[in-house]
Amino acid sequence: MEKNIELKNRLGLHARPAALFVRLTNQYKQIKIKVRVLRSEEESEEVDGKSIMGLMMLAAEAGSRLLVKISGDKDKEEEELMTRIEELIAGKFGEE
Repeated sequence: MEKNIELKNRLGLHARPAALFVRLTNQYKQIKIKVRVLRSEEESEEVDGKSIMGLMMLAAEAGSRLLVKISGDKDKEEEELMTRIEELIAGKFGEE
């Protein structure tokens, strides 16, 4: 499962939002998650969505589009995690 999601908070994926993202994704032990930033000139490196350092290396600014890929053995949990990620990002990580 994968989705293209726009970062809506004004500071992008800095330390606090990355920590919230990782805290959420690490609740799903059996699911693998990969994240990359989609840029017009080129795509960024794909990083582990359970790694705060990986997410911060993306240097995703406000308005960036993230490609979030989730894989695992349990479709229901994958859907639940994707929905929760979308809600976290749509809620601007509680910053605004």
